[in-house]
Amino acid sequence: MNSFFKKSVELNLKIEKFLDTISNSLTLFESAMSHYLEDDTATYKDHMLRINDLESEADELEKEIKVSLYKYMLLPDTRLMSFPWLKAWMTLLTWLRKSRRTFTFKNQIFPPVFTRIFSI
Repeated sequence: MNSFFKKSVELNLKIEKFLDTISNSLTLFESAMSHYLEDDTATYKDHMLRINDLESEADELEKEIKVSLYKYMLLPDTRLMSFPWLKAWMTLLTWLRKSRRTFTFKNQIFPPVFTRIFSI
C-alpha cells in the first residue's frame, strides 16, 4: 500500500512542477513584452530563450503526468476529470508559443500609449 501512496505523491509533485513551469513562463512573457515595448531587444530575447526552455520542460512534464495518470490512477473517472485541466493549461502554453513567434518574427509597432500602460 505504501507504494501506491508514493506514486500519488510523485504525481502531485509533477503536477505542481508543471503548474509552476507554466506560471513562470507567463510571468517571463509579461516581462518580455514590457522590454519589447521599451525596445530592449537583448533582454527580450533572453526572456524568450528562457520561455522556450520552460515550454520544453512543460511538454515533458505533460507527457509524464499523462503516463502516470494512466498507470497509477485506479478510477477511470478520476483520470477523465484530470485531462480537461491539463488540456486547458497546454492550450495556454500553445497560445504563448504562437504569441512568442509572432513578436519574434514580425516587428510589431505599438502606439506609445501601450508602452506607458505596460511598462515595468
